[in-house]
Amino acid sequence: MGLPARRQSCFPGSLTRSMKNTARTIILLLASAWLGAGAAAFQTEWRQYRNFGGTTFEGDIRTIISDTRYVYAFSSVSGARYDKLFDKWDFSFIGHLPSGSYQFAALDHYFNDLYFVYADKMIPYRMISDMQNPAIYLPQTIIRVAFDGRGIWVQTPGGYYQCDRWSGKCNKDAAVPQQLEWFGRADAEALRSSGQLYFLAQPVWDNWAGRHQLTAYATEFTGNYAWAAYAGLGLWKYDLITREKTQLTSGFLASTGVTGLYASGGTVGITGPGGVTLIDDGRDQWQQLNKLFNLDLTGYRLNCLAFDGKRVFIGTDRGIIALKRGDDFASTISRYDGLPDDMVTSLLLQSDTLWIGTRSGPAIYLLRAGKRADRWEGQDDRIIYQMAFDQRFIYLATSRGGLMLDRSDSLKIFRYDNSSPPELDDQVLGVAVDGPWVWWLTPDLLLRYDRRTSAWEKYPRAGNYNAGRALCLTADENNLWIGTDAGLVRLDKEKILWTVYRKDDGLLDDLVTGLLSVDGTLWIGGENGLTKFFWKDHGRAK
Repeated sequence: MGLPARRQSCFPGSLTRSMKNTARTIILLLASAWLGAGAAAFQTEWRQYRNFGGTTFEGDIRTIISDTRYVYAFSSVSGARYDKLFDKWDFSFIGHLPSGSYQFAALDHYFNDLYFVYADKMIPYRMISDMQNPAIYLPQTIIRVAFDGRGIWVQTPGGYYQCDRWSGKCNKDAAVPQQLEWFGRADAEALRSSGQLYFLAQPVWDNWAGRHQLTAYATEFTGNYAWAAYAGLGLWKYDLITREKTQLTSGFLASTGVTGLYASGGTVGITGPGGVTLIDDGRDQWQQLNKLFNLDLTGYRLNCLAFDGKRVFIGTDRGIIALKRGDDFASTISRYDGLPDDMVTSLLLQSDTLWIGTRSGPAIYLLRAGKRADRWEGQDDRIIYQMAFDQRFIYLATSRGGLMLDRSDSLKIFRYDNSSPPELDDQVLGVAVDGPWVWWLTPDLLLRYDRRTSAWEKYPRAGNYNAGRALCLTADENNLWIGTDAGLVRLDKEKILWTVYRKDDGLLDDLVTGLLSVDGTLWIGGENGLTKFFWKDHGRAK
């Protein structure tokens, strides 16, 4: 969408240049408003969320720089720019960012250049031309950096240096100008003595993982706002008069991709490479879990999670990480505690019972008893992909068919009877309980079992949802959703109407790795992040 490519004049030849420019400006403003309205309509139905700065532990914001229009936020491996005017994040303003692991960044307001500081050197970066300039070296580790009309001022443990912007030559100079704006690592202890900003130094506490320490802050020369970043909570804006705060990095993920989704009590959880993101959907508050007191989640392969109001369980390649709400000290459940395998592939939490799927069959862990996990003999050759439940059964989608655990009969494990489709004995990737129906998903076939009539119905991929190999599914009151390696499939259960959505429609990834439907909203996981689809709004718009 855009303005017509053909340029045909609509103005008489006697019209003045000023009038033409005014008219052109009006047309462009109207076109921008029209395009903006279209973009806003798109945003109301689809929203995309990505990670900030690689894994979250590396991506904690280390530097904040504020000018009249933008707030720049830098982790040790990435950077982003927040537009105060339009309340919008921009990751594209830096094309060739210097390599990661820099300690902090500084902004030369005189030339609008950024300087990235690594121990005893600085790498200048010119934003206007997207170019790195040769590094400037100091004889000692750099503590702080400032700028004025004469050059660059650098503080080291051995004193102050003045450096030339163009030659990079640095000379030791004791006569440091007053009123310089210094850039460096955040010092929370020094901030406590500030009569205006002392409150920023206090850790932020939450109900999930305890306290979050200050990692960076900035103030404005003109204005009543301060900007602060906290480990795992991202960037916040503070009104210095009212002390009201707003989370600006709401929507940033702790993980680089999505491998698991879970919902409980108004909270949505996302896990993947790098960490766990917890979202209070009602207040739109986002929190990231990555580095706990006694372990770093970035060193694990995170596959799935489950939680309630008191506990969080994360399935990994080294067992289960268990965390009490409000505590950042984690314990683990592994093969030493009875799991059939340390590769945990799915989790399901019911009251004080944790159902566990692994690469070598299922297990059950009674949380209140705190004893070893129980496993089922003869199931070691099955990978458990997904679990679902009703009042009587636990349903297991496995690499060797669909199974059920009967909770009313000593947790006996069994198959359906001989009337079930033969495809149910092959690889089954997903299962969902949906009122009277149980849906089973194979790579190329969707099966529906009616528990009232014991009848089966098949929906082959060919001719119904020709979108790619199926990978996962979820159900809600109106729809059955299938994630594939080539898009998202929607089945309107009432109309038996199939729809396929791809990146052109609003998905972040055509490869869908996880699905979760909550209160008219579909959460869609992919390799590069998360898409939120407001399908009820989409239906009304259509």
